[in-house]
Amino acid sequence: MFRETSTSFFLLTLPSGNLLGVPAATYFPGNPVSVEDGYYIMLDKLSLGAHSLHFHGEIPAVSLSVDVTDTLNVVAP
Repeated sequence: MFRETSTSFFLLTLPSGNLLGVPAATYFPGNPVSVEDGYYIMLDKLSLGAHSLHFHGEIPAVSLSVDVTDTLNVVAP
């Protein structure tokens, strides 16, 4: 697992129905203050077939939690 942070600021534009539950808008126009910061994984070469990837995260201060299970289907090229 690796933690990465963006090297520059950018505008934050959120669509309607966004994950944060806030109105659709571009936030902080004219003053880009958003950064990307998160944890990422790198997977070794996977065998052919279906693989299940599950992750969970929480930000209690804003009552946000994410619990996702994805299926990765590896097929021959």
